[in-house]
Amino acid sequence: MILFFAFLTDSEVKSLEDIIRELPKTEENKRIGRNIGLRKSVLQEIQNKMYPFILSKLDYKIQNINSLMRDNTLLPIERAKIVMNKFERLSSSEIVTPTNVVKKVVNLLPIDKFTIKNKNIRYCIKARRILMYSI
Repeated sequence: MILFFAFLTDSEVKSLEDIIRELPKTEENKRIGRNIGLRKSVLQEIQNKMYPFILSKLDYKIQNINSLMRDNTLLPIERAKIVMNKFERLSSSEIVTPTNVVKKVVNLLPIDKFTIKNKNIRYCIKARRILMYSI
C-alpha cells in the first residue's frame, strides 16, 4: 500500500520518510491514506524497524513510481499501465485482468450517477481482494 500511495499522491515523494511527512499535509493525501489503510504511526514503526538496506530498496521503488506518475511524455493511461505492472502480486492466486475486460466492466458503471468535481481524479476501486481496478 505504500507504493500505491506513491502512485496516487500529487505530492513529490522519494522515500518512506517523505510519505510519512506528506501523508497528513493535504486533505487529498489524508483521503488516499485512509482509503488504502496507511497510518502514520505504522509507517514510522516500519521505518524504525526496517533494515537500512531494505529501506533503501523501498525508497528507490517509491521514487521510481512517483517519478513515473509525473512523466508527462507518456499518456496518463500508459503511465498507469506501466506502474501497475511494477506492483508485485499480493498472492499466488492473484491474476491480472486483461485491459479489454477492464474496459467492458468500466463501461458497465453508471458514470452518469457519479458526481465528479475534479476531472483529474484517479480512481481505485477495491472489493475484498476479489477484484481490483485502477481507473
